[in-house]
Amino acid sequence: MQELLEIPLEERDEKWELAFFKVLPKTKFDFLSDSPIEGPDGMPYLAVKITDDGEPTDKVLEWLGEKGVGLVINPDKETPDYVFTYGMIWNFLVNGEFISDDKKRDEGSKEVKLTPGQEMMAGTPSETYLPPHVRGLFKEFLFEQGVLKPRIVMLSENGTDYDLCFSLESLGNPPDKEWQGILQTFSWFFPLHYSFTILSESAIQGIDFLEL
Repeated sequence: MQELLEIPLEERDEKWELAFFKVLPKTKFDFLSDSPIEGPDGMPYLAVKITDDGEPTDKVLEWLGEKGVGLVINPDKETPDYVFTYGMIWNFLVNGEFISDDKKRDEGSKEVKLTPGQEMMAGTPSETYLPPHVRGLFKEFLFEQGVLKPRIVMLSENGTDYDLCFSLESLGNPPDKEWQGILQTFSWFFPLHYSFTILSESAIQGIDFLEL
């Protein structure tokens, strides 16, 4: 691990990232703070450094998954060695990898354009896609933001690739100029390959949004 961390940031490519992910679960952490710190994005992160004699990584990751906290490694550097969102943490705990489906990892939030008469397939998130514990933490976060009854639906044009759509009305009808920032905040809770959008319930016929 130490050899990987000595590689300059500008030389850290996808190959470096894969090697880092492979070694990380076998390392140990020293805590740099007694409790999670607030990151620049306003989200909670556990600050750690990698050490030979510390807390086993697997126990730390399990705790993060339970509490809804991200992870930042060596934040005392000018640029941290790595930052894990909560979605990356629980994706590892559930699926065994921090990043799944690398080709879609940058998809994130997007605009779903519907045309009159267009047929869409709808569904609800499975417990694999959205584990009950994660759902509960996310709902708690939304409640703290004043979103008391968020509604969602999964939509797909091809029956294979689904977008997690949030009801515009249930979010309080924020102006569209704020949507990108809202979805970026929401995405912290989910794996990097998930895609999201905000959609008015009046934009689709015959499909009901369900309470999260």
